[in-house]
Amino acid sequence: MFEFAWLAFNCVALVGFAFFAFVKRDFDFLAIAYVGAMFYFAPLFWGQVQQLSPELTSTIQPAVYWIATAYVLGLVLAGAALRSFSDSDELPFGTGRADVDTKATSRPTLRLSVCYLILAVIGLLGSLISTNGGIITADKVQALNQVGYFYVLFEVAASLSCIAAVVERRWLVAAASAVLLLIDLLVGFRAFVILTCIGVALVRMMPFGRIRLYSKIPTYGVAAFALLACMLLVHSARFAIFDRIAVLEGVPPSERITRASEMRGDTIQFGQATTQPGEKSDESTKSTMPKWLSIPLGLFEQSEPFVIQATLVSAVQKNLSCSTSNIFKSIYLLVPPGLTRYLPSTSFPPTFYDEYKPILYPNITYGTGGNIWAEMLCRFGYGGVAIFCVLLILALVGLHRLLLRCPSAAIAPVALGGVVIAFYIHRNDLHYTLVMLRQTAIVFVLACGLSVVGSKIQRSLRGETGVRA
Repeated sequence: MFEFAWLAFNCVALVGFAFFAFVKRDFDFLAIAYVGAMFYFAPLFWGQVQQLSPELTSTIQPAVYWIATAYVLGLVLAGAALRSFSDSDELPFGTGRADVDTKATSRPTLRLSVCYLILAVIGLLGSLISTNGGIITADKVQALNQVGYFYVLFEVAASLSCIAAVVERRWLVAAASAVLLLIDLLVGFRAFVILTCIGVALVRMMPFGRIRLYSKIPTYGVAAFALLACMLLVHSARFAIFDRIAVLEGVPPSERITRASEMRGDTIQFGQATTQPGEKSDESTKSTMPKWLSIPLGLFEQSEPFVIQATLVSAVQKNLSCSTSNIFKSIYLLVPPGLTRYLPSTSFPPTFYDEYKPILYPNITYGTGGNIWAEMLCRFGYGGVAIFCVLLILALVGLHRLLLRCPSAAIAPVALGGVVIAFYIHRNDLHYTLVMLRQTAIVFVLACGLSVVGSKIQRSLRGETGVRA
């Protein structure tokens, strides 16, 4: 059964690659979702996850393969259906290519990229001041404890600024935003860098209309490969930077971090894999590999997807069941930011992490990330997983239609929100995904308000200058 499930997943993954890479179609959220699925379901090619407890199996069960196979197959079928229902000379949903060209290349009425950049700088300065610089630390767990509203404003606004600057062709603003995102990397967070890069690729490729994606391999493909390599190596780079800072500050060697693996993260990714009794270790296999291949392969096998999918594997093994009603905790997102602290603590339902951690990982003290498929399985069973899969694909289709038709000023938040759902949803629960969407919407509203105020000030100053003249 395992061999058949593994083969089915590989075949569907190959069909998906052939469809999204070689069929002439638009680069949309379905294509991004396929890339996200291949990344976060990558452990399924190996058949093993990086399990965090010796009591839990690291072998991926057939049920996990069927979930991934159904989702990838759904993406392919949805993409094929959209292509067959749309006219060959038009983009999907009847939006002409010229309309998209105008949106993607013309400058919006609202110069939001500059407003986003201002908000990002305010957020970064506010975070540094409110934490007394505590956000800049080698220990990512400590950094996570320092994250507040200011830092969230910094991350989201920097991402939106970069995407909006590309849409508006304001390259200096885009460069400044990229520098801010590099600071986010130094702090230890990679998510918004990756989401921004995907969002930029999306808005840059929209004007091309229907393309065969493989033709972009020399440019966007190489850039994507370089990004993946950088993300795998950024942990070690942070170690080198913080170690050098410690040397310059005269920190005694006994008090310094001596290995990159000691730099704790929100998911444990280095040296934590366990081999279950009776399972064959892959050390002998790695020893026969060329060094140039074993090093990147070893880094990838210790990366985030192998930790994230461990939750789904464990949930299937334990037949984990969670409260269905707790899904409605997302109603609390309607409460304005900062006011949730005044609500009774007992009124807030537990998160999915709060529910599965005591059962699956009672002895760990760090976070393991979320898993949307494990949450849907635990709350609603396999039928609920199937329904969620359909709803997710429909949401991706609707978001791309919205992106093609929305005002130019709204392209950046719609693109970023769509990428969050298409790519990043695999490693979060539903609530946190909705939190990210709300944060994006709030920053967009703040930027619009700042743009309106700035425009009024400019008109006022111009009016005074005219009167004086």
